[in-house]
Amino acid sequence: MGAERHIKRLKWLLYSKNKQTSDKGRITQSDIEYAGSVPLEELVDVQLRTGGKTLFGLCPFHEERSPSFHIYPEQNRWHCFGCGESGDSITFIQLRQGLGFIEAVKYLTGLSV
Repeated sequence: MGAERHIKRLKWLLYSKNKQTSDKGRITQSDIEYAGSVPLEELVDVQLRTGGKTLFGLCPFHEERSPSFHIYPEQNRWHCFGCGESGDSITFIQLRQGLGFIEAVKYLTGLSV
């Protein structure tokens, strides 16, 4: 899982560096697909531990003492068993940064927000 994670991260950085915004600042389907594939473990700002095929830690969306926030790296999805929120990289950034869908995609693809 380590090498695959680093490859995804490098692809993300390369995509972000090379991506040019269109004249109207529109996002494309490939922007959406790419934004949804950004590795969640690179976005989460809480300490994560490994448990089988998942990563888990304290939920960044609510106060808690027991870790209920889980990341499923193979699917690049997350779920909190405490507050019930779940999603992909785009929904994580929407909730964490307080952005709408288009702004979250632009944030993840390196386009200006």
